[in-house]
Amino acid sequence: MAAIDNAATISITAPTPAQRRRAATLATLGNVLEWYDFTVYGFLAVYIAATFFPSDDHVASLLAAFAVFAVGFIARPLGALILGPLVDKRGRKSVMLVSMMMMALGSLLVGVAPSYAVAGALGAGIVVLGRLLQGFSAGGEFGSSAVFLVEWADERKRGLFGSFHQIATYGGLIFGVFFVAILSSLLGPENMAAWGWRIPFLVGAALAIVVLVLRRRITDTPVFADA
Repeated sequence: MAAIDNAATISITAPTPAQRRRAATLATLGNVLEWYDFTVYGFLAVYIAATFFPSDDHVASLLAAFAVFAVGFIARPLGALILGPLVDKRGRKSVMLVSMMMMALGSLLVGVAPSYAVAGALGAGIVVLGRLLQGFSAGGEFGSSAVFLVEWADERKRGLFGSFHQIATYGGLIFGVFFVAILSSLLGPENMAAWGWRIPFLVGAALAIVVLVLRRRITDTPVFADA
């Protein structure tokens, strides 16, 4: 059994340190953007509530916005369940690319959805669809990026590379907090309510596309390629 394990280890072409760092960097950056796009909705809920769920009762309006926020969390396990098996069949990289495309599309839909005053309930429906895509994407990204990072690591640095997964998760959340705070201070409450709240979603979609293009240039993990 030990001989078989050794043979399997030897058959894998050892990547260079530069290749390991590049793969880990792009996986981490993509993960940061995934969680930025997924969580930034919560920081803008008050504006989304007024745009898509107008009501004389501001609490009811805000609760409706947060109910849509919860849709993303409901879709996450579904995305993990469906995309998870594809990580082993199609590769870690392929699932990470699909999840990034879905996150970019979901953020774009939320950012361009017409308000209730313009299109009635249609705008809210588009936002719900965007949140579904974001949640589905986050579910697929979570497992695939974790495996991707660990498998690209040197045997002595698997814990270090694996830690980038959690760093990116909370890094995306912190990025969203600071970006929304700075944007709010620059634009003011009136502009934020009118159109400024859309900027974080549009920026997130654009950055996701950039990372998607960069991720296409890296190969899958040596472990999967050998298998």
